Amino acid sequence: MPVAKRTKVKEVETLLPAAITAVTEFAAGMQTEATQLQERLQALRLPEPMAEEVPALALALDADAVGSLGVLKELRSATESGYLNAADVLRVLTELDARLMGALSGLVDLSGRLERAAETDERCEPAFVLVIEAAGRLLEGFKPAQAATRSLRDAMARG
Repeated sequence: MPVAKRTKVKEVETLLPAAITAVTEFAAGMQTEATQLQERLQALRLPEPMAEEVPALALALDADAVGSLGVLKELRSATESGYLNAADVLRVLTELDARLMGALSGLVDLSGRLERAAETDERCEPAFVLVIEAAGRLLEGFKPAQAATRSLRDAMARG
């Protein structure tokens, strides 16, 4: 095997578990954030339709995190057993990145609606603060997961 090919294989072998770990850590953090958001929202009295929409989005965020963690657990197991190759893993990680980014997008959209609602109804202000802070932490936390997947994709493209 040529040196360049061996180097690429070694790089992919290193980046693959790192990408799985980074996405797993983000999904676990998202689950924690969603749980905390749900707990804190219970103490707030929001006007309709926010009273239904905000907790529903926090629950959906939690469901996306739990689902992603389940997929990642299976992905890690299939990868370690040699059942999946790097291209398959990359495809799944890319799909998970998109799924998780979609969930974050929903949270960001909700924060905008809460901000507008808070301008006319101060009962929305505490929920807005909770949601915007959670969105900020999650968006920041998503960067390493996204970067790890991108690094794996780039390493595979070089070969």
